[in-house]
Amino acid sequence: MEFTNLDFPFCQSIELAKQIPTTGFRYHWKAEADALGLTIRIWLRDTEGVPFQTCITRIIKSQECKNESPIQEMWRRVLEKIDRQDFIIVNGN
Repeated sequence: MEFTNLDFPFCQSIELAKQIPTTGFRYHWKAEADALGLTIRIWLRDTEGVPFQTCITRIIKSQECKNESPIQEMWRRVLEKIDRQDFIIVNGN
């Protein structure tokens, strides 16, 4: 199924985090779905909440999504992170 910009007049996003017990750092994963596809960003934060290193960005085009839409693809990936990797939701809209 193909989508156009009119199908998604908004951007939906969700941010997950996971504490790294040995260091105290937090691993962050954020996904943003829109008409063009899914953008995933990954970064680390220190104990003070300051990001360090670089943010890794991956873009998955709508046609490359395994599910019917970028939003469904985002939620499939979110549930996988929560179920298999013990991430928690820290922000979403």
